[in-house]
Formats: sequence, structure tokens, C-alpha cells
Amino acid sequence: MIFPARPLSFGLALALSVSTFLVGNPSLAQNSKKVEWHRCLIQIYKSKNMVPQASEEYAALVNLDPKDAQIRFEYGAYLHKMGRVKDAIVQYRKAADFNPSNPDYQGAVGDALVSLKDYSGAVAYYQKAGPKFAGKLSTTSAYVQQLRQINQYNAELKKRAAEDE
Repeated sequence: MIFPARPLSFGLALALSVSTFLVGNPSLAQNSKKVEWHRCLIQIYKSKNMVPQASEEYAALVNLDPKDAQIRFEYGAYLHKMGRVKDAIVQYRKAADFNPSNPDYQGAVGDALVSLKDYSGAVAYYQKAGPKFAGKLSTTSAYVQQLRQINQYNAELKKRAAEDE
């Protein structure tokens, strides 16, 4: 079998440069292996619906690199799916803090806050998320406005009822 020389040369050069970089930084190479192990274990535990073990692996990943926004986001998504919304919000917010320009991270906080019926908080995060979450921002803002009107109406009813007595 014959391989084209240029793509093979480029691929080989890239592989050698990455391996040289990792050999020059043994802690980075070791950390990279640990990350891969934990990610593999997460997939295994998730496929077998082993929730506590998968959560422990996510926590281990977070401990390896506490400022990795993507890991925080994935962990938050997993917690959210498992119904642990408050814990998910913690992870989502950290992801959003570490990478505030990522609309998915901001929008995920908004979605989780909607799950907890914190609509005003959700609106703030949907605004940060930008155009990608414009539909959710519009819907949630309208709902917040309707809730305010209902509360105002109910307060007025109570006030009138108290005056009539």
C-alpha cells in the first residue's frame, strides 16, 4: 500500500511534536492520561447507569483541573439530567465564570434556573448568552412580566378585600 508523502509526513511530524511536548512535560502527560482514564470510566458508568460512580469520576476530573470550563459544563449537564439541579447550577456557573463568552454555558445556567422557577435569574443568564438563547429570553421575560402582573392583581384584590371588611 502506498501513502502520499506529504500528509503522512505532516501527521508524523505532528505526532512527534506532541509526544516531544508531553515527554518534556511529564506532569502534563500524566495528567492527560488521568483525564482520559476518568473520561473512559465516566462513559462506562453512564452506560451502566451507575450514577454515584459516574459522579465520583466527574468530581475527580474537576479536581484534576478545577478551571476547565468544559469539564464543569459536562458535569453540570450530568447533574442536571440526574435531577440534582442545585448542584448542576454550581457547576454551570463556574463554567460560565471561567468562559463567559460561551453562550452554551450561560444558557445552561438559565435553563437550570428555570427548572427551579427562578425566572428572573434565568432572564439575566439568557441575556448574557446572547442571540443563541433569544427565544428563551423572550419567552421567559414575557412569563416574568405576566407573573408580576398576576402578583400585582392579587395584591390589589387583597387590599380591596381588607378595605371592604
